[in-house]
Amino acid sequence: MNKRTVSLLLLDSDRDFSGVVERIIQDQTQSGQSDLLVKMFWAGNLSSGLDILKVSNIDVLLVDPDLPDVGDGDIWAKIMAGVTGPTVIVLGREDDDLTAVQALEKGAQDYLVKSRLTGDQLLRAVKYALARQGNRNLHREENRRLRTAESRLGVIIANNSDGIIIVDGHGVIRLVNRAAAALLGWQEANIIGAEFGFPVAAGAITELDIVQVNGRRLVVEMRATETEWEDEKAFLVSLRDMTERKAMEQDLARELDINASIAELFKAILTAASIEDISYLVLEQAKEMTDSKFGYVGYIHPETGYLVCPTMTRDIWDSCQVPEKTIIFDQFGGLWGWVLTNRTPLLTNQPAQDSRSSGVPQGHIPIKRFISAPAMIGKTLAGQIALANSTRDYHGDDLDLLSRLAACYALA
Repeated sequence: MNKRTVSLLLLDSDRDFSGVVERIIQDQTQSGQSDLLVKMFWAGNLSSGLDILKVSNIDVLLVDPDLPDVGDGDIWAKIMAGVTGPTVIVLGREDDDLTAVQALEKGAQDYLVKSRLTGDQLLRAVKYALARQGNRNLHREENRRLRTAESRLGVIIANNSDGIIIVDGHGVIRLVNRAAAALLGWQEANIIGAEFGFPVAAGAITELDIVQVNGRRLVVEMRATETEWEDEKAFLVSLRDMTERKAMEQDLARELDINASIAELFKAILTAASIEDISYLVLEQAKEMTDSKFGYVGYIHPETGYLVCPTMTRDIWDSCQVPEKTIIFDQFGGLWGWVLTNRTPLLTNQPAQDSRSSGVPQGHIPIKRFISAPAMIGKTLAGQIALANSTRDYHGDDLDLLSRLAACYALA
């Protein structure tokens, strides 16, 4: 039978008793009735015992708490303070239940009555105590690893750039990190226990349109997976700010539309389409990409220098109630005239307050927003694109679009 070697330190002030313990261990071992091979050490006081523990690999500490250098106070605090590895078994009096309870509460694995100690009893206690201590150490290590993992997970969640929220089955927020609080525009301290406010479905990817308290609009992607929180069904919700990505996608889509429009325009030019058809094509593309309701595209007559707007007969002729209206203009005035005179693009979302405006004639369509770009060949004015009354404010991208279309139109 393979025997397990165990090192045992007896802490007892009675030197004769240590001899008794050594003999009963030897007798039990030599009889072949135990699978333990015990190597015994002895110390007559706590100080000497702690010194041995520092230099020797002790498996079991067999201790009588009635040691000369323990003194008053918490005996077990003094004894256990220096014991981190060995399994502790206590030797005591038969009627000392208080010591037995205190010892076990402080971490001892067993309590043996000193006056009735036998070899079989001692080695059996050592064997079982080592097994219990092993299980306890394993459990302690598992708990330590769990706490470490939880701590690391907490750090990861707290510092994650994505928003992370735990939402219980009732839609109540149970955990939230800083990124989620920032995305939602909420005060972190006031979120726990509040209603999440958005429907959550496991496996679903949802796009949220969030307006923060400062008025900033965010596009947030929400993903959810099922989890447990405090033994109840919950959802792990991740939030990612997609605002910049969405803007980039929209910019890319717009650029593709512009390139497609320019390609179509060049195709019309190369197939020798009429200037009237090309003008109308440019106007329709410009209106669609700027959400404009009205507009015109015109060219400069090479001999007279007049502005000729063939698109007016197709686009706004019936809507305009100006007396003696025409598509040919020999004088340039107001905002549109400023663009031609200065050969410079113009954008205004408040034309009535613009100092360059001369107002509109009686019967003219009301102008709420205005944008225009001249068509130039080098320094020569070739034509103009003008739009009005978009369903939204015009912006710099619209002006860039018109300038690019105008550059192509100038080649017609």
